[in-house]
Amino acid sequence: AALTVALNDLFQAGLPQDEIAKLANSVSESAIRAVYGGINILAVTPAPMFFARQVASEEDLKDIKIFGLEFDYESRLSAEEIFQLTRLNPFYQYRLNRIPEWIAQIKLGLLTKDWKRVFENAEDNCHNAHYLVESSGRRCRRKEMMNACIDVEEIRASGLPVYWTAGGGKVINIFSWTPYGDKVEQELIKRGHKPVRYKVAPGAKVVHSE
Repeated sequence: AALTVALNDLFQAGLPQDEIAKLANSVSESAIRAVYGGINILAVTPAPMFFARQVASEEDLKDIKIFGLEFDYESRLSAEEIFQLTRLNPFYQYRLNRIPEWIAQIKLGLLTKDWKRVFENAEDNCHNAHYLVESSGRRCRRKEMMNACIDVEEIRASGLPVYWTAGGGKVINIFSWTPYGDKVEQELIKRGHKPVRYKVAPGAKVVHSE
């Protein structure tokens, strides 16, 4: 995202944001999201068409508190491996049927700033994807990562609103919101974790140009 936005500025190409996003996507499968920032929806069908739309800006999400837990693993599952493993799972069609429901609930939660609704559904979606991968014989989450997910669920059971998501990489993302963020962070530290604070980012932009 930073590369394509910078090149657009450097060569004074004047490309609109959606064109920059398409170019960024050809460099990285996730860059298109960073062009828009905040939370956005990315449609990838019909191939090879891509359509992205921001549904909440970083300002809309300023109360969200994000903590990253990184684990020291050498390998990860690629997006392609995750897709192939989930597609071959006998419960894949069930997942497809659930996706519109997850999207609708997350959009409703964003509209009403019901963060519990947003992150309940985000975690459920992620948990379902991991189940399909891990029941197909591969691991998205190693032992320590799975224990971290359990820690988050136990902290939530104690009364603090906190949820997790994770991809095929080495990071567990943990979400809460004002005024609970500091308490969640302390609970994670008590359990031996070293959370790194993040926030919802804006789209990539040029901050200095000569």
